[in-house]
Amino acid sequence: MTAPILAAVVYLLLLLSRIIKITEMTGENEYIGVIVLQLLIFLLPSVIYSKLKGDGYALKLRLRPIGGQHLLVSLLGALALICGSLLLNILFADGASQDEFSLYNTFTANHDGSAESFIFVTVAYAAVPAVCEEFFFRSLLSAEYEEYGVGTALIMSSLLFGMIHYDFSQLIIYIFAGAVLFAVLYAARSVLGCIIVHFLYNMYGLFGQSFANEVYSTTGSTELFLLLLFGAFLLSSALFCGEAARLYRRYARQNKPSEYIPEKGKKRRRTDKDGVGLMESLLAPPALACYLIFLLVTLLL
Repeated sequence: MTAPILAAVVYLLLLLSRIIKITEMTGENEYIGVIVLQLLIFLLPSVIYSKLKGDGYALKLRLRPIGGQHLLVSLLGALALICGSLLLNILFADGASQDEFSLYNTFTANHDGSAESFIFVTVAYAAVPAVCEEFFFRSLLSAEYEEYGVGTALIMSSLLFGMIHYDFSQLIIYIFAGAVLFAVLYAARSVLGCIIVHFLYNMYGLFGQSFANEVYSTTGSTELFLLLLFGAFLLSSALFCGEAARLYRRYARQNKPSEYIPEKGKKRRRTDKDGVGLMESLLAPPALACYLIFLLVTLLL
């Protein structure tokens, strides 16, 4: 119950940010407004929630640093995410890429090509969202839902992550992105790996979509482009899975437990027998409230 309540609060805060329209300011203030809003919408509720859960709760949030051996799996995860998202976009969203990059279908990135604008856009629309969203969805929500098992955590965190973007046409793409980021979380065993992947994906959205459009136009054939893209997705996914398997073999040699659940949280974990925990999570009243907010915003606003 508490995890989707927190998600519903974040959904409502994001909806409120549409109403107050703080980002109608121009110049640097626009970027600062976007940064401040993300900190208030995601990080502030998360920190308050963590404090209310007690001092030992932070041990469950995978806030540990990563080593050089985790960078490759993060880079491969980012490549698989970019290729897979672009493939899904063509198949289900009628386009190679979007003409503009926006956050939560609310804040649209504007940059004039200058070095100063590049820095501000990178921080406000790539770095800060990666940190805030990954801490909320992969660090906090995943830890909460793991009480019912990894499968429930994967489905619920990815579903809630997809809906927070308030874009029905792109929902399947964002859910897929949430699943890939969740896989990176388990491979790297740290939310920092997810932040790296999310940042690289946002940078592609900001500066790489025009390149994807050019490649798409150059091929002159949707079928050929899809074939090349599907091949790239399969290759990057296979390399990612292979690197993740290598990391798990390394964990085994170091005598680390194969089960990822942190020791602090194991005593609270329940078994998700016959999917009961997943159904309880999907049908919890606060989760239903999140679905309702998403539908109202995407269909009426």
